[in-house]
Amino acid sequence: MDVERKLADTLFAVAKELFQRGFVKDAVAWRTPQGYLRGAIVTDPFKLQRVVERHAEGGGVLPFGGRYAASVLKRMGFNGGTFEYERELVLPDFLERLSSELYDMIGEDELRLTVIPEPGYPWPTAGDTFVSAKNRKPQRSPRPEWLLPDNIVDVSRDVNSPGVNLCRFIPEVPGKARSGALTMRWGNGADDVAIVTHSFGFERGDPLAQARRIADCGGLLLPSLAVGPVPASAFGPATLVCDVGVVLRSLKPSRPRGEQGYVDLYAGDAWTTGVSEVFGSGAVGAFEQLHGHEDWIYASHVWSTGAPVAGELAGGHSDVPLIETETALMRGLKQLAAAWSRTPTRAGLKARERAVAGSGATKLSNPYFEAKGNFLFPMSVFPLCAVGEDNFERAQEFLKVAGFDGHVIPVPAQYYAPGADAHPDVASLEYAWALADAIRAGSEQLGVAGEIR
Repeated sequence: MDVERKLADTLFAVAKELFQRGFVKDAVAWRTPQGYLRGAIVTDPFKLQRVVERHAEGGGVLPFGGRYAASVLKRMGFNGGTFEYERELVLPDFLERLSSELYDMIGEDELRLTVIPEPGYPWPTAGDTFVSAKNRKPQRSPRPEWLLPDNIVDVSRDVNSPGVNLCRFIPEVPGKARSGALTMRWGNGADDVAIVTHSFGFERGDPLAQARRIADCGGLLLPSLAVGPVPASAFGPATLVCDVGVVLRSLKPSRPRGEQGYVDLYAGDAWTTGVSEVFGSGAVGAFEQLHGHEDWIYASHVWSTGAPVAGELAGGHSDVPLIETETALMRGLKQLAAAWSRTPTRAGLKARERAVAGSGATKLSNPYFEAKGNFLFPMSVFPLCAVGEDNFERAQEFLKVAGFDGHVIPVPAQYYAPGADAHPDVASLEYAWALADAIRAGSEQLGVAGEIR
């Protein structure tokens, strides 16, 4: 293992010199079953995501250019010539050029380098062992416990690959994210209150099978939440009500610096990654990245950091901007309520009509903002569920199977599916307001949670 140890040590030393503080956690080296030498920088996934995002934008992504890399490598005894005339470096190109530099020192053909986000390690590209620069003893490379039992097969995309069970890998929303409140007030009016909700229905597939998957997962994985005066009832008659702290503590100034938000909050409905994509391409992508298979040429998201930003997987950006501060949220809620009030002013109604008639999603296209979860949301984050009386029994059965242990409130209102234009029509908006009223009244009556002012 002397050559592997030398590669791990050298790669670790070079990467620490080149990258920003905290980016490089370790370096590992191993041999493939065919005997080829491989190496990887082990890194913080959130810092790697920032590099990948800039790569997707088409610009120089690394915190250094070729000339700086060449000067550092020369100082460490390398040739440095492969970097000398490159002004900007993207991650895949950097890895290829660095492998050429290390080849001269290591002296082995077919040397390849990659990046592995924590807590991954090489498998099954490695044999039985790999070497770490921090732990210089050979380490076993066992089958990871978070892998799915069966490969993911997608004939249409020629995919037959191991996948990561993201339910066992993505962390749960921690207790510190919760505020104990189900509503947040942005003004003094009776309706100047916002809620955070997840609406669902029973029309597609096998609802109880979906409920069992939620129970097996331990909650809702990377869910889409509606933030506004009413739920997104166009997605179904039943509405889970979330602790508002999960959203507020994802925004500045409450979100600790350098930490991942529990959600990404959009100023509109951003049409973010759906459940099938998370459990399909997300599971395969996570496997490729965590175990040394990803070459990072086309990567646009590090799956261990949670949900992709809207538009990210397509190599671009959503037209709907992110809301990043509590002040911006409160200002946006005021605009939202003016347009989607149960009794809107003439100006508010015109703003709503312009937004709904426009092309693409805008801030006022729907009566809510979208918050996309970056964590696993256990059912305990949702202490309340409201549902129309016509779907009450179905909702109770579904929630019991899903592991929900909160209160279910029957709402004396008939559910109407929205129109084909995907925007809430009058009937579904009336239903949404009926749910909102029941949620506010029910949470106070049951003593489930209070209000943040």
